[in-house]
Amino acid sequence: MLVDALVEQQNAGDIRRDDPVLMALRVGLVHGTATLVIDGQLPEAAQTGALEHYALERLDASIRQETFARRV
Repeated sequence: MLVDALVEQQNAGDIRRDDPVLMALRVGLVHGTATLVIDGQLPEAAQTGALEHYALERLDASIRQETFARRV
């Protein structure tokens, strides 16, 4: 279901055309990390680093499409 949603977003031009299966794995990693934080399974010190690293930086950089027109 996630791969299909990513392909749909790629076709709409909203995200870049990387391998949607690999992109889904990245999204799943972020989701899993967030779930661990929400459930209190990660020590507090690890929570901030994990969420900032994956959710704020990696996810956006992994799936957002940067086109020439947007950079200009």
